[in-house]
Amino acid sequence: MGSGARGKVSYPLLSRVLGTLAGLVFALMPWRTAMKSLASGTAPFMAEFKSLLADASEEDRAFFQFVLDHEIAIEAFALKEAGGEADSEKPIKALLEGKA
Repeated sequence: MGSGARGKVSYPLLSRVLGTLAGLVFALMPWRTAMKSLASGTAPFMAEFKSLLADASEEDRAFFQFVLDHEIAIEAFALKEAGGEADSEKPIKALLEGKA
């Protein structure tokens, strides 16, 4: 498996197949169900990002705060979408505008 900030990343075949299948299942779900699933799927990532933020050096704190804010915005968007709210894009826009 290759990696690098500028290089192409390749993933093992099994990971690619499982990712494709998960994407297909997600795409076939009713929208509100998919959004509820997306919202609940943020929990383990948020826990990890909170831990990373808590242990981050001063110079890395802004990065990990952004990563956590990104996950919070995804969850807020998905919950608003699942609830049929008209302003579901607000959390994402706030993040992109640096207001999260």
